Amino acid sequence: MKNFEPDPLWQLSSKQRPSRDYFELLLAETNHRHWINDEIESNREIALDLPPKVFLDYRQCQLGLWYYGAGKRQFGKESWFLAIEPLHQRIHQSALKLRELQQAGNSLEAAYMAEALKSQNDELDALLTNIRHTLVGPLFMASLEK
Repeated sequence: MKNFEPDPLWQLSSKQRPSRDYFELLLAETNHRHWINDEIESNREIALDLPPKVFLDYRQCQLGLWYYGAGKRQFGKESWFLAIEPLHQRIHQSALKLRELQQAGNSLEAAYMAEALKSQNDELDALLTNIRHTLVGPLFMASLEK
């Protein structure tokens, strides 16, 4: 609880509304986080049969759709935004490798890969949190001026 940081939107007055971009990013971020957690914690038989392209198609997951759509239009030239793409690609590659290790029954290497995937996800979360703060910043500043 000591490390908890409330969402900056909670500090806005009830008259201020976040942009649609904010909610699109939040939804994509949440879906992606749940997908990663499912990959790390799962050994479900049905999910093990997913084709590799499901993992490698980072452009078609919720986060990829946001990144190559609204995100790129709004932040495409920002260095912190550009840092998301290679990390996002590595996450999908790591998820595929984790699935392959799980399928092969290599539990020790799968455990190491799961830890690497968690670390990559933490790094991605930090980048996405910065973007959300950027999206909220003008709204927050406007509410302070009133």
